[in-house]
Amino acid sequence: MTAQCLSDAAVPVRHGFFGRQGGISAGLYDSLNVALGSADSAAAVAENRRRVVGALGSEQGDSGDNAVSPLVTLYQTHSPDVVVVNSANRSDWPDFAHQDRPRGDAVITQTPGLVIGVLTADCLPLLLYAPDIAAVAAVHAGWRGTVAGVVPATLQRLQALGADLSRLRAAAGPHLQATSFQAGQDLRDQFLAANPDYEAHFQPWSSPNQPVAIPSEANKWRFNLSAVVRDQLAAAGVPAVEVLPHDTYGDEADWFSFRRATHRAESDYGRQVAAIALG
Repeated sequence: MTAQCLSDAAVPVRHGFFGRQGGISAGLYDSLNVALGSADSAAAVAENRRRVVGALGSEQGDSGDNAVSPLVTLYQTHSPDVVVVNSANRSDWPDFAHQDRPRGDAVITQTPGLVIGVLTADCLPLLLYAPDIAAVAAVHAGWRGTVAGVVPATLQRLQALGADLSRLRAAAGPHLQATSFQAGQDLRDQFLAANPDYEAHFQPWSSPNQPVAIPSEANKWRFNLSAVVRDQLAAAGVPAVEVLPHDTYGDEADWFSFRRATHRAESDYGRQVAAIALG
């Protein structure tokens, strides 16, 4: 687990960017796979999710069924959709442990003790804390969701709840770094159509040494996803974001990577979680 401090003295915040270590899954999912939609053992995933909640200072039931304090995650769709979860009734929370859980790519809560999170395996996880309204958010910012506007949509929802974005604290977790993010022309075109200034975050591809060979083709670009997210936060008045430098593709021991699994023609892949809670 890698964590950075977003806490405020008045309203403590617990959060972490959890990697692939510390769980009980085996094989491709070794070991802290938290993906409900993976082909991993359901019992292993439940236990891994229980451990994440426990690491943040909350406890689930012995069965790992989210009966006491769940890890609230969404059915992620690479969209700009934001879900606000503020139920104080814990009987409502188990819905988030099943495949019929709400769809979206950002979740916000003002409920103390409720652990929310997003799952990633190369996409950028963004954790936000609005101290003035005692709210936290977790955002799944893959390239599709980012170009669709999931970060601005989350900030707009926080503003609607009363947040002053100039006081917002933000941290971005491990993701596919520019050294490993080989993007095609279509991806570049979509970002430039959204904002021509994003051209600064694309550089011509020249393949460095990598633990897994990345296919190198003509008309490919090295893409800095976190720089786009940083621009979007700054444009909304967020003063700064701390970006952790870990590369999910290049560091196989600590992070799951969809792109690495794809290049190896593996049948599936695990997902890590970025999680946050108030109190």
